[in-house]
Amino acid sequence: TRIMVAQSLIFLHVLQLLCLTSSLALLPSPPKRAATITASSTTLQDAMVVNTQIGEMRSAWHHLWEAFPNMHLPSQKDGPTTEKESFDHYYQSVQDLANVEIPRSDGGTLLAYQASGGDSNKVVLLIHEFFGLSQSICDKADALAQDLQCTVIAPDTFRGESSTFIPKCIWLALSTPQDRVNRDLDAVLAWYHQKENKNPAPPSVAVMGFCYGGGKAIRYTTECQPQAATVICYGSPLIDVNALRRLEKPVCGIFGATDLQFPPPVLTAFELALQAAPVPNYSLTVYPCVGHAFWKDMEQVERKQEPQYSAYQQVVTFLKQHL
Repeated sequence: TRIMVAQSLIFLHVLQLLCLTSSLALLPSPPKRAATITASSTTLQDAMVVNTQIGEMRSAWHHLWEAFPNMHLPSQKDGPTTEKESFDHYYQSVQDLANVEIPRSDGGTLLAYQASGGDSNKVVLLIHEFFGLSQSICDKADALAQDLQCTVIAPDTFRGESSTFIPKCIWLALSTPQDRVNRDLDAVLAWYHQKENKNPAPPSVAVMGFCYGGGKAIRYTTECQPQAATVICYGSPLIDVNALRRLEKPVCGIFGATDLQFPPPVLTAFELALQAAPVPNYSLTVYPCVGHAFWKDMEQVERKQEPQYSAYQQVVTFLKQHL
């Protein structure tokens, strides 16, 4: 019975994705890509993703395909047996993780995790993966706050939702529009400057994100916070040269060489766009022999596991220079 219920849930979530895919099929097809990407503006535009939703759908199906072979279904022999214990074991409550409540522009409340490490006039907005606000993100916030001696705020951009069930995670990511994320991040910065910042001057800001959060981060800085430094950890690259041209501070990109979601041609197009903008002092590193979401937690960094340790050191060095 437990397996049948899990299979039914999987079917329902896949059906949701199929419905969304069908709606996207009505959009114009993207032009054929050139076999070789050059630095010319014409070829660069030809390499761009024509519609953001199409790119996000490709990302969604990649995650689903990657997750199915290893999808874990709780059973009596390898996990808790009661319904409550099962939920507590496989899911983490956003409400339990958050330690601050921030008023939103629409009158609601935004939950977030705040870590303080010293200088209140420096703040990093840390955007979670498509799992939602998690203990892993909170641990990364703690580490960055201490090593950078700044404040790190990890907002719950899914507004109370989180999951480890991959189809639901995909749905959460696809159903969270960029403009809503932008408004929530603006609310975080306004709240912090008014309530928490001990310096009358606006804080120096950096925006960092993992996976889903990386794509949201660079779109937020180009659209709303161009004076902020940007860190993308295997998130959806932005290849719009005009958008990148708005940035006043550098971009740091961290990716895996075997990431099926963002293969080498996509990263090449991203770098060409950064050069064409141009975004000064950008840093784009592709670590060999690892795929998507290779930096899962801070325990990898504490063990000095590679390339997670090097990626973390790269982020810290970049933010010390540009925050």
